[in-house]
Amino acid sequence: MNAKKEMGGGTPKKRILFYLDSLFMGGAEKIGIDYLNLLNEIGQYDIFLIINENNGERGNVLIDRIPKNIKYQFIIKEKTMEKLNYYKEKRKKNSFYKIMYTFYRKKKRFERRNIKKILENETYDILIDFQSLLPFESLSNKVIDWQHLPLGKIKNREKFKEFLKKIGKRIVLNEDMKKEIEEVASELVEDKVKVIPNFFDIDYLKKLSTDYSKLTEKEKELIKERYFFACCRIDRQKDLDTLIESYKILKEQYNIKEKLYIAGIGDEKERLESLVKSYNLEKEIVFLGLQLNPYVWMKNAKFFVHSSHYEGLPTVVIEGLITNGMVISSDCPTGPREILEDGKVGILFPVGDRNGLVKGILKVLNNEDLVEKYREEAKKRIEDFSKERMKKEIIELLDEI
Repeated sequence: MNAKKEMGGGTPKKRILFYLDSLFMGGAEKIGIDYLNLLNEIGQYDIFLIINENNGERGNVLIDRIPKNIKYQFIIKEKTMEKLNYYKEKRKKNSFYKIMYTFYRKKKRFERRNIKKILENETYDILIDFQSLLPFESLSNKVIDWQHLPLGKIKNREKFKEFLKKIGKRIVLNEDMKKEIEEVASELVEDKVKVIPNFFDIDYLKKLSTDYSKLTEKEKELIKERYFFACCRIDRQKDLDTLIESYKILKEQYNIKEKLYIAGIGDEKERLESLVKSYNLEKEIVFLGLQLNPYVWMKNAKFFVHSSHYEGLPTVVIEGLITNGMVISSDCPTGPREILEDGKVGILFPVGDRNGLVKGILKVLNNEDLVEKYREEAKKRIEDFSKERMKKEIIELLDEI
């Protein structure tokens, strides 16, 4: 296959391989598909999408958002993922399920190695590794690597420097993430690291926020209630314990009328549901599960709340600004403070601070004028994340490779 095809005027198109982990409704996956659509709209590139996991009809939530003219290929088989997820849920019941879970984890890792064969058989000008998935030996100066989370403590600085030297560019989402790399490899930052915040199709998200078609009859009743809303992967990182504990305080000490709805799936869902039940709050704290359109829930909520221990640039916080306008977020590394402009655009509370979150929620529930002020600021802030603003930066980035 040729690396370049002719455009209408005779200018050759750059061939891009775009590598994603899955088509789940995760923050990085959603933004990845948005970038795929943006590149397709620009019209200067011949694009081939590679996806790690085939999670079947139920799990490939974002598959309908892949542009029709873009071909794609899965690496890990649907059956492997189906078995892995099945045994993952059952593995605590007995040793057989645990053994089978371990087997399919190894099988997944084995199948993932097929990326090397795909790259050997494909000719390309640019490889966008959108979730840092590539094995070290497959890296080259054609690779643009996207970093979505803080680095944390780097154990092997020399190996990290070798990684940076080998790739074309590393994209980080904010200045804090760039500073992390400067502390490890300051001599490489200017040449290798570029800050590009996530962008959003604002009109599309606003349209989805008024679309009730994906809701069941029961959900259509739930959405009429007074509630505030959280949407995330349900795992330790998102610190939903603090959110649930804060709601318990609000209910017991302040007798608030609003419910708490939590959308998402993850390893912690069963434990957190048990916690809620132990507090006798299962009628007030509702787990909505995976929502194909979480934005309609965002729009109809009193406000959007985010409680993470850490992030990169939390997509969902910006989506909350776009669809609702009132956001309360933990001041976690990295992203929320930058997005909310030090508290000018939304309320920040210290990570894990139940009382700080309670105080922020009471502010919102008891002061309509304050909420309106935040929503006016949000209208201005979201323009910084618009698709039109980012299009020029992406074209310049790809021209450098």
